[in-house]
Amino acid sequence: MGSINKKLNWTVVFIVIAAVTFIVLTQLIRFHPNLLSSKVTVTSQHVGIVSGVNTDVENTTSPMFYLVRPENQENHQFNNFKYALQYAKLPYKIIEPDEIQSLTPTAYTVLVTSDEAASNRLSLEEVTAFVENGGKLYVGKRFYSPKWNELVGIQGIYSFTDKHTDKFGNIYGLTILNSRISSFFPETDYHAENMVNNSLNLELNDNAELHIKTEDIPLYWTHSFHKGMVGYWNGTWLGTKQARGLFLQTILEMLPLKVNAMAGIKTVFIDDFPAPFPQNWKEEVAEYYLKEYNMQPPTFFQKIWWEDMKLIAREQDLLYTNVIIGDYSESLNLTVNEMVARNKKQLLYYARDTILRGDELGLHGFNHQSLVTNKEEIDKELGYIPWKSKEEMKKGIYVMNALLEEYYPSLQYEVYVPPSNVIGPTGINAIYEALPSLKVISAVYEGDQLGALEQEFEYDAEKQTIFHFPRLSSGYVPSANERNMAIDGLANFGMFSHFVHPDDLTDEDRSENYTRPWKDMKAGFQSFLSSINTKYPVLEPYTASEAADYMKAYVQGSLTIEYGEDSIVVSGENMPTPVNLSVQLAENETIAIDETSDVTVYQTNSDLPIYQIKTTKLPVVIPIASLN
Repeated sequence: MGSINKKLNWTVVFIVIAAVTFIVLTQLIRFHPNLLSSKVTVTSQHVGIVSGVNTDVENTTSPMFYLVRPENQENHQFNNFKYALQYAKLPYKIIEPDEIQSLTPTAYTVLVTSDEAASNRLSLEEVTAFVENGGKLYVGKRFYSPKWNELVGIQGIYSFTDKHTDKFGNIYGLTILNSRISSFFPETDYHAENMVNNSLNLELNDNAELHIKTEDIPLYWTHSFHKGMVGYWNGTWLGTKQARGLFLQTILEMLPLKVNAMAGIKTVFIDDFPAPFPQNWKEEVAEYYLKEYNMQPPTFFQKIWWEDMKLIAREQDLLYTNVIIGDYSESLNLTVNEMVARNKKQLLYYARDTILRGDELGLHGFNHQSLVTNKEEIDKELGYIPWKSKEEMKKGIYVMNALLEEYYPSLQYEVYVPPSNVIGPTGINAIYEALPSLKVISAVYEGDQLGALEQEFEYDAEKQTIFHFPRLSSGYVPSANERNMAIDGLANFGMFSHFVHPDDLTDEDRSENYTRPWKDMKAGFQSFLSSINTKYPVLEPYTASEAADYMKAYVQGSLTIEYGEDSIVVSGENMPTPVNLSVQLAENETIAIDETSDVTVYQTNSDLPIYQIKTTKLPVVIPIASLN
């Protein structure tokens, strides 16, 4: 009996010691999170910079794209062409129509038009001479002018399209016939309703090569003309951001060899997380989730959803940027202490888990009310209540700063995502003033919602310390439109910037009218990410602030591409590392480069000589060998 009592006494002692140790460690983690692990303190990724010039290969030719300034300065095609080339790190110059006669035609010199007035503003004789002597002409928006037919490869024009069209004469969808171009757009649904063209009903010359069609209407073709070539886009769709990658790949198809830069970035945001989860399921999904998991939302999201998201991150090589919401109420009545108490579990569990994983914690808002006043634009269907003033907005931000400092005093918010991607000028000023640590604002790349912040990858025009890093796509199982946007961004410059929400599971639209449960969303997300990783092996995971640091250097650095007789030389100045390249050769050629610790080569198409290269040095010489 004495030995039993002794064992019980020691057991009690161990339990007490364990309990005290747990309490002490909990408090240490709360107030000094960096004591737990060297990974807890988040620091921005250091971006290496590399420069180097070609000193070895002679007699090379560099590409140049000459964009003819359009008659209308608000021309969407022109703006898209500039950004598409800029993001791909391909050189362009903007010229006036009267400068065409001074251009030197080469196999890598492309003259680009973007408006319907081009046929009247440009000299047909000067353009014809440019093409005849070996230059390339890319018509980025169709025009009706029979005198140009011989040059551009048209046998005859009958009318604007009137069959298979809506009441405005628009025709929908397209089919890519060219296997090289289509390889950059796998699983793309080009029959989506937003793919709209207003085209000419015409017949091509026998020697024109058709690459893309819509219904039975030729949409994009190339036409060899003497020593040169013409590429003609018989439509209007290149005026959308979603077509930038398609523009790039169709214009590159005109070149003998094709090289462009890629950012190689893979970033995934989880919006509205961490945030207070509802205590009970919505009526529409309650029966399923209670039967399937026997859990209400707080337990389900902790034990099932978050564990699955971490598994997906490990399998698909992801880093998350999780943007926190303090409260879902419409008022600002919560004090700092009340906000701290309400978010204790979210910050002690989810935020700590986020930090330990190497993910990033960003700010979504005090609540889910977009930072706009009643004088600024916002879609009324969102049901948001306008903020009274900038000072009221700042008050909410100060509370969220205090919330983070309470539990993680060594951390600061560097990334802000506007609720519903909507923010007004007043809101940007409020964030800038109340959040000195802010480096990045992430909204959307393309958005049609009133008040949405549509962004490019660039510094803010007024707040020079803020960098815009938009998201291109969203959803665990992306819609056709979202998938197309993601794939086009990758085809343009190797950029994958995507976001999801925990409450996609209970949202009527995002859950397909409550018919798509989490297990299906999970499987769809895994499949979507896996296909992208397979197609783009150069992609690397970044948090949003790390990705923005890379892109700051990427957009400011310069890259030079030189095509030689049997090699390609890529050099540059102040480019971030690694430097990622897309390389396309002729069908009877292959890359003869030996992989080293500095250079990695991936062949991404088993049937065509299409490659991706990752290098940490410049210049890089890419030898080309013939398979004949």
